[in-house]
Amino acid sequence: MLPNFIILGAARSGTTSLVRYLQQHPEILMNKRKDTNFFAYNEDDPGRTMWGGRAHYQFPVKNIEVYKELFETDKEYEHVGECSASYLVSKYAPVQIKEILGNDVKFIVILRNPVERAHSDFLRRKVKKEQYESKDFYENPLQKNWIQYGFYSKYLNEYFKLFDRDNFHIMIFEEFINNTHENMVSLYKFLGVNNDIKLDYRKYNAGGVPKSTLLNKLAEKFKGLFYKLLPEKIKNYAKELYRLNYDNSEELSESVYNELMALYREDINNLENMLDRSLEIWYE
Repeated sequence: MLPNFIILGAARSGTTSLVRYLQQHPEILMNKRKDTNFFAYNEDDPGRTMWGGRAHYQFPVKNIEVYKELFETDKEYEHVGECSASYLVSKYAPVQIKEILGNDVKFIVILRNPVERAHSDFLRRKVKKEQYESKDFYENPLQKNWIQYGFYSKYLNEYFKLFDRDNFHIMIFEEFINNTHENMVSLYKFLGVNNDIKLDYRKYNAGGVPKSTLLNKLAEKFKGLFYKLLPEKIKNYAKELYRLNYDNSEELSESVYNELMALYREDINNLENMLDRSLEIWYE
């Protein structure tokens, strides 16, 4: 079995929460492993670690047989989905998705204020690489991946060249978090599933910087060792402790924010024309 819809990203824009909500729907099968990144790599390009051959990177989905196994189930599903935020920005993904999944695959894209998205992306990287300093976020911005990944119209255009626009459901992150249920109902209608359903709309994978680095490292190791063996009640306590350890108060200065928004302005204008809708919510 292969997916017939894909969440392309963007990274740090609510994709983890979106996947958790879709997993709760009885008519939908989501892949067992989020961010397989299967279509983002090319076997003939081992140069860059990020976009090199699958065998050269850390993700275990290295061939189509392993990829198909992610969707194995005893129950038949008409709606099968996958989410990898790397697909939106990968130069290989659009072509490889078309070659393997065909012309009728549906796409879900959730886009966030590009400055806020970039900052959230940077904070996540800062957690993993403690040598990052706050100034690293905005110095030489066009050389930083977390800045580059916010030029959405450039990446979407590559998909629009290959697929009909009716295949796409575009969501805006800020609207999604302000009115989650209404946005999910719209998404269900796009996918063709029952939209009269109640789900748990808690937030997942929120950004921030850990207050205690030691506690964060212990939590990361804890999750990988025997987390799956714990009772659900203990898991919930652990998740809450992990969440409380994060500090979301590291904000951008107004001058840096305005400088980066000016950098994105042309692309946002292009995106508004491409989607035929206003994105003034990002200017507010």
